[in-house]
Amino acid sequence: MKAKLTVLREKYPVLISFILSALWIGIMLFAGVVLRNIPFIIQSQDEYLGQLFIDLIGTAFGIMLLYLFNYQSIFKERKYGFGKGLLTGLYFVIIGLIAISYSFLLPYLDALMTGTEAVLTLKPVSHIIIFTITMILIGSAEELTFRGVIANVLFDKYGKSSAGVWFSTIMTGVVFGAMHIFNAINPEISFFSALVQSIAAGVIGMALTAVYYRSRNIWLLIFLHAFIDFGALFSSGFFDSGSMTSTIGSYTSLNLLGCIPYIIVLLVLLRKSKMSEILGENARENTKQEKRKLTAVILTVALIAIGTFISGLPDLVPQSDDNVITSFSGTSINQDMICDVEITEDGYYEIVMGAENVTEGCIIDQYLKDEEGNICVRHLTDSGVGYFDQELSAGKYTFHTIVLSSVEEFEAYIKEKEYEMEEDTMEHMLQTANKTEPGEYSVYFSFVLTRQ
Repeated sequence: MKAKLTVLREKYPVLISFILSALWIGIMLFAGVVLRNIPFIIQSQDEYLGQLFIDLIGTAFGIMLLYLFNYQSIFKERKYGFGKGLLTGLYFVIIGLIAISYSFLLPYLDALMTGTEAVLTLKPVSHIIIFTITMILIGSAEELTFRGVIANVLFDKYGKSSAGVWFSTIMTGVVFGAMHIFNAINPEISFFSALVQSIAAGVIGMALTAVYYRSRNIWLLIFLHAFIDFGALFSSGFFDSGSMTSTIGSYTSLNLLGCIPYIIVLLVLLRKSKMSEILGENARENTKQEKRKLTAVILTVALIAIGTFISGLPDLVPQSDDNVITSFSGTSINQDMICDVEITEDGYYEIVMGAENVTEGCIIDQYLKDEEGNICVRHLTDSGVGYFDQELSAGKYTFHTIVLSSVEEFEAYIKEKEYEMEEDTMEHMLQTANKTEPGEYSVYFSFVLTRQ
C-alpha cells in the first residue's frame, strides 16, 4: 500500500493534497457527530471538551498518514533547533502574546468607554487545563497532516527550484485554508465569516509552511500553531467572555487586513538569500512552466481575497448621521433591558442588534416590539450581531434584551413564546445554556436603527 501511495503522491501531488484534506475534514466532522451523542460530553459545561477529543482523533489520523506516506522520520528531523526555530517564527510568538494581552485589557477598555464596571471572571482550573490541552491538540492535529504530510508531498514534487518552493508553500496554505470553510456548517457562523477565516487561515498556513521549510522541525510548528490558537481564543478559554463559535462568527472584511503582516513575514522567510538553505545542493533554475504556474496560483488567490474583502465592505461603511434614527449601547448586569424607540415615518429600515461579551452559558433574546405587542424583528444568540432589513410603520416601539441564564429558563421561555427554530439551532442553544454556572452574568448590548 505504501508503494502505491508513493506513486500516487509523485504523480498527483495537488490532487492527493486536497483528497487528504477532505478525508481529514470528513473524519473530524464524523467524530463531532459521534461525540455529540456521548452523555458525559453533552452534560459537560466545557465547550472545549468535545473539541479536545475531536482533535485527539485528528492527531491520530495525522500520525497514521505520516506512516502511510513514509514521512515518520520528521519526528526526528531537525534543521533548526527549537531556539533558532523560535527566532524564525518569532512573529507568531509576538502575535500570540499580543492577543493574550488584548484579552486582559478588552473588558477594562469596554468598561471605560461605557462607564460601567469591568467584569472579568476566571474559569475553573479544570476548564483552563482542558482548554490548554485542546489548543495543543489542535496544533498537532493540523500540523501533522498539513505540514507533516501535505507540505512534504508538494515539496517532494516541486521543491527543486525557488518557484517550486513558492508554489508548494502557497498550495499548502490554500489546502489548509480551504478546509476551514466547513465551519459554515455551524448555524452560528455565516458563510462569509467562514470564508474570511479560510482566507486568513490560508495565509497563516503559508507562513507556517515557510517556517517549516526553513526549520524542518515539526515540533516547533506544533508549538507555534498551538500558541497562535491559544492567544486567539484566550478570552473564551480563561474567562467567561465569548466562545470559539462567536469568535469565528464575528469575522468581517477587516480581519483580512491581518493577512498583510503575515504576507510580509512570508516574503522575509522565503527571501532569495534563504532559498539555497531550503533547496540544498540540488537546486536548479526556474522553468517558464513553473513561473506560469506560480503566477496563476498567486493571481487566483489574490483575486479571491480582494473580491471577498470588497464584497464585505458595505457592512463596514457607517451610515450617514442623517439616516441614523437612533442608536444606543450599554452593559446589562443581572437584569433584562428595555429601551424605547420612536419612528416618525413609515419606511424601510436597517436594524442592527448586538449581544457581545456574553457570560458563557447565557442565551440572549433581542427583539423590537411595536405598540400592539407584535414582534417585528428577533435576534436569538449566545453572542453576536444580527442585521435585518424591515418595513416599519411610524409609532412607538421597545427594544428588549432578555438574558436566559439556565436550560430550564431557556426551555420555559421558548415554550411560553412559542418560538420555533431549526433542530440544529435548538440543540446548539441547549448545549450553550447547559454551561451556565451560578453567579453574576452580563452582556454588552447595542442597537442601531437606520433609514434606508
